[in-house]
Amino acid sequence: MALASDPTLLLFVGGDPRLADSLGDFPRSFPRILGFIVPPTLLMGSGRGAPPRAAEAPWLIPPDQLMASERLSEALRGSHRTVKVVDVNQPGEDRALVERYLTSSDVLPVLVRTDGARLEGANAFTRSNLRAFLGAR
Repeated sequence: MALASDPTLLLFVGGDPRLADSLGDFPRSFPRILGFIVPPTLLMGSGRGAPPRAAEAPWLIPPDQLMASERLSEALRGSHRTVKVVDVNQPGEDRALVERYLTSSDVLPVLVRTDGARLEGANAFTRSNLRAFLGAR
């Protein structure tokens, strides 16, 4: 599936349906983060090729990964970059991206530029790290 515009960044996260019970009303996913191309599994709670789940069982990402994505969104404000979000637990058509850019020892979230440079782990998503990462091309 081709994207309307090629993303300039890839953000790998790990969705988990078990978080729905423990987080209560915590935001479901990325709908309020503009400029992100988000997989249906994170928006609707299910996706093509995913095991069937009840509609009331949302597919959430952990709070630290959501906070990192919000920091990224703030850092990107005013830029023309596009971020494609890939759920490593349900990659679907993005499986090749997961296999290309991630290893089993990576700590999510992982942000990857087109040149292969990466930020790994929620603690790396600080304002200064993001500014340096996004400023370099």
